[in-house]
Amino acid sequence: MKRLFFALSLGLVACAASAETIVPAEWAKTFDITFSCYAGKETLTDFPALVRLNMSTIANFSYDDFLAKDATSGIPADLRFTDALGTVLDYEIDTWNAEGESLVWVRVPTLTKTTKISAYYGKLNATAQANESTVWKDYLGVWHLNGNLNDSTPHKLNGEQKGWSATDTAKLGKAYAGTRAQGNGIQTPSFDSVKEKAEEILSLSGWFCPSGTGDEENDGRLFCRKTGYKNTVGFDIAYKNGNLWVRGKNGGDKCTTLGPTGNAGWVFKYTMTAGEWTHLTVVINNLDVRVFYNGVEQKAIQSTGFQSITANGQQFAFANYARGNTALSNFAGKAYFGGTIDETRAYDGALSADRATAEYATMAPGSTFASYGAAGAP
Repeated sequence: MKRLFFALSLGLVACAASAETIVPAEWAKTFDITFSCYAGKETLTDFPALVRLNMSTIANFSYDDFLAKDATSGIPADLRFTDALGTVLDYEIDTWNAEGESLVWVRVPTLTKTTKISAYYGKLNATAQANESTVWKDYLGVWHLNGNLNDSTPHKLNGEQKGWSATDTAKLGKAYAGTRAQGNGIQTPSFDSVKEKAEEILSLSGWFCPSGTGDEENDGRLFCRKTGYKNTVGFDIAYKNGNLWVRGKNGGDKCTTLGPTGNAGWVFKYTMTAGEWTHLTVVINNLDVRVFYNGVEQKAIQSTGFQSITANGQQFAFANYARGNTALSNFAGKAYFGGTIDETRAYDGALSADRATAEYATMAPGSTFASYGAAGAP
């Protein structure tokens, strides 16, 4: 049988909660999802939990039980999620794979160790509530990189690329891969006009898998809003010689010398290994910077002279400098990162340690962050 793997090329399926009331008897199947392995003490609000639909991990679950599927894509209209009170929850279908694992993001209003949500499916003539999703309402941009560079937030800061393309070698669904070459990278529009929190408060995250060690002459930018390393506005986050550099609006030399006579900024030990994935979260809260690798907070080895972020109207770039006013076809930035990137986000605020860790945990390989009950009749 031909394997069905579908991710919309024009944007992922975003389904918004409405005044719909779930009548359990009208649905063929249901199962519960709990989060007892959440390790934090904080009650998380509007948390995007990843639900993995898989016949091998959810007892009695079968894709055959969906009854209102799109004839072309196979994506169902008859899928809903509710909280313990029966309130219908917002969700987004990231990847639909009817012969394997499907990925669905569900916005959980409040999440603790005792939170339970329920999935319902199997209803003839159900209509998908395809609306601008509120799953990511607190984010400036969310790029799943699942076969396209579309932004899943209402801001629609869709990206463009040079030297990068979709790949099946990914952490979630698909990803984007690129080679180390002048001008290569991913550029997304400036988020200055949609930012509600103070400019100097921001959280960035993504999965990175380098093709090499990263110890090249040109410092590979992972996230950047500068057109060059001497810019006195914006920020850049770069990897060089086993260190992760986080620099604010101050300019300076390349990421080669630790301060106070060298570069000003926060520095963290960061060992990149070719072919291995790392989830990186950087939380910038005015002059304070916190960094998490695979959900674990790291200790800084330098915090000298960091100057807070200022709005500069530049693109938000991955894997190189921002291109500024230069046309992408003519862009020749030299701060290129080579490898694969997946699930990049910009959050409008400072993530707490509990939330930063939970955002990694819900995506982590072999994650037990969510537990699934057996599927059955309501």
